[in-house]
Amino acid sequence: MKKHIYKISGLLLMSTFLLLNAFAQNTDTTLVPNNYPTYRIAIFAPLYLDSAFTNGNYKYGKNFPKISQHGFDFMQGAQIALDSMKIFNSNIEAEFFDSKSDVNSVQSLIGSNILDSFHLIIGAVKEDNFKDLANLALKKNIPFISAIYPNDEGITANPFLVIVNSTLKAHCEAIYAYLLQTQSQSNIIICRKPGSQEDIVENYFKQMNRPDGKPLLNLKFVNITTDYIKLNNALDSTKNNIVIGASLNKDFVGKLVTQAALANTSIPITLIGMPNWDGFTALTKRKEFKNFPIYYTTPY
Repeated sequence: MKKHIYKISGLLLMSTFLLLNAFAQNTDTTLVPNNYPTYRIAIFAPLYLDSAFTNGNYKYGKNFPKISQHGFDFMQGAQIALDSMKIFNSNIEAEFFDSKSDVNSVQSLIGSNILDSFHLIIGAVKEDNFKDLANLALKKNIPFISAIYPNDEGITANPFLVIVNSTLKAHCEAIYAYLLQTQSQSNIIICRKPGSQEDIVENYFKQMNRPDGKPLLNLKFVNITTDYIKLNNALDSTKNNIVIGASLNKDFVGKLVTQAALANTSIPITLIGMPNWDGFTALTKRKEFKNFPIYYTTPY
């Protein structure tokens, strides 16, 4: 037997009626013996409830704030998952928190020890909130499941952190495995711009390419600041050219793809990008890219 209790931690009770009609509280406790253990789960999602109200008044009328859509989709999915779980001889109490709350921020919840009594934390969070919850998980021995963020933020040796989404390193490993298995004789060029994220991507490829100190593939690393003609200089007309766009920066990627598409008219190029390139709509709308396929990795 099981009991799922849902709580919303946010501004006002009226916000739950306006923005989350799907959630209800199960108050029927007669079917569940009180001696069954109750496991508490904290679920974080970016709801932006504070920005949806002014002096207690909902600002959007009959409309729904787009900025909150992903957060509420995640919460509704969490409710469906909890309701579908087959749990015997125990109870689950899930409490939802707005990770974008000004009043009850992640940092303030941690500082006030409110999260210490939970048995599991699930978060659709990024960057600082991710690191704060991961550090809390290690300190308090509470498992933290990062549901959407593909970055480990440099956190290591934390057995209480679970990253569900594949990390950037996993994507680079998949690209490198493809290169090693099918393109060992090709001219492989890894293009990047100056930046800390690009340093990380470059180091991933360098480490994978030298497992025993000797390079397995001949990788060319091209660091582009403003001169995108450097890509042309690295191309080889006598070989198959594989260009890896080792950057997640939209502006840089747009210029790199433009240069690669121009060069492709005379020298065949296969362009492979990072996983976030699928969100760059400009890459699919530009006419000059119509006959120039762009490949990128995906978690699926």
